[in-house]
Amino acid sequence: MTEPRTEASSPLASGPVDRTPDWSVVKAKLGFTIFLPESLPATTCLLSASGQLRDPLFGSNFVLTYLLEGQDAITFSQSQRSSSASPLSLRVQCSISSELTLVQQASSDSRTGQPVQICTGVRNTTEIVLSARGTDEALQRQFSALKPGVDWLPHAAISLDRQGAHK
Repeated sequence: MTEPRTEASSPLASGPVDRTPDWSVVKAKLGFTIFLPESLPATTCLLSASGQLRDPLFGSNFVLTYLLEGQDAITFSQSQRSSSASPLSLRVQCSISSELTLVQQASSDSRTGQPVQICTGVRNTTEIVLSARGTDEALQRQFSALKPGVDWLPHAAISLDRQGAHK
């Protein structure tokens, strides 16, 4: 599906926006390998999937957010590793965002002892940002366990035609 690009939607580029519901087309054009956990709990729900192919300024990126049991979420944001990335970025580094801490403090969740953290690192040529609730050690283990080639599409995905009608 092609629709015109407007100043409001993208001041950096002109021309039509090419949208495709075909994951194989998107995957082939990303320019990097996606790394995901081999499995997630059975009650996990795909909340959102988005990305951009070959943006002239930022390159390609891909973002997945899953809703976990207990209303927690885990997000994977991935892009091609920058050629100027420092060797330190090869190590997984986790930190607590001050904005996430405020949300955490407002929560009545019994797991508030485990903060929502943002972890960054590199696997092969892919820069990965993982955001989830947990300890540094648990999130670093989860990061290290990410595998290439894991199917992110839900098994019961609804197929949409070009007009958005259910098939």
